Amino acid sequence: MDWERIIGRTGDVYIRRRVLHLVAFATGTVHIVDDHLAFQVTIPHEGTAVNAGQLKYPLIHPPTYYTQSPAPLPGLATLLDNGQSINFTSCSTDSDWQRPTLRDQTDRVWSKRPFSEASTDWLHWWFSQPAMIYDTTDHFVQSFPDGPNLDSLLADWRYLSGMWNMPDIVAGSACRYDSQSLNDLLARRQIEVWLWGYRAVRLQRLDQHFGLQVKAASGYQIIRFPGIEDAIAIHLVENGHEILQLPQTPPQQWLEGQP
Repeated sequence: MDWERIIGRTGDVYIRRRVLHLVAFATGTVHIVDDHLAFQVTIPHEGTAVNAGQLKYPLIHPPTYYTQSPAPLPGLATLLDNGQSINFTSCSTDSDWQRPTLRDQTDRVWSKRPFSEASTDWLHWWFSQPAMIYDTTDHFVQSFPDGPNLDSLLADWRYLSGMWNMPDIVAGSACRYDSQSLNDLLARRQIEVWLWGYRAVRLQRLDQHFGLQVKAASGYQIIRFPGIEDAIAIHLVENGHEILQLPQTPPQQWLEGQP
């Protein structure tokens, strides 16, 4: 990802993945807060450029509603009968893509740092999901020389889900991944859903609940649609039956005693 200016009222903050550079701030303590970042750093001399590389980016402070559940759904039929229809954008679709074999995933990804330090249950959970809400979170602090390059946007997600065997998603996407778009995704003003083995057919909303009707299909699809800054539930429905509710809670990422 290229250097990107993300904030600049009294100075500029430039970011490249997880390394921050602060330029032209006055002397003293600077507080940086937006949807992705929340930290403070001391500027020793006015106009000094500070490499804040020890700060792990993104310093995610998800909204409080990330840990909350929406009000109960009266019933799936109510959502499908009375939910408001919502348009969605197909960001990326590839009918020919196939997940790699377990052997290839192990050799290429799981056997290498930092993935090799994560719990087996967590890795297998990611690799087997039929759908996921992309929330912009980076799961690993850094790349390692003998492991996959995690510098590009979405890299963690691509390797965890098995999508490392295809070209960069961002480059071929019909959706934007600039700083404002990422802020909107984290705040859930926009919602992005990744589907593996399914295609979106219809989307409806009833209060905090979204009904996403899908059909079985080869490959993958990534869609995006207007959300709400609140606790939500996305109900994936196939042939009138709910097959999954998002967001899902993954197993523990690290083994006991590991980072």
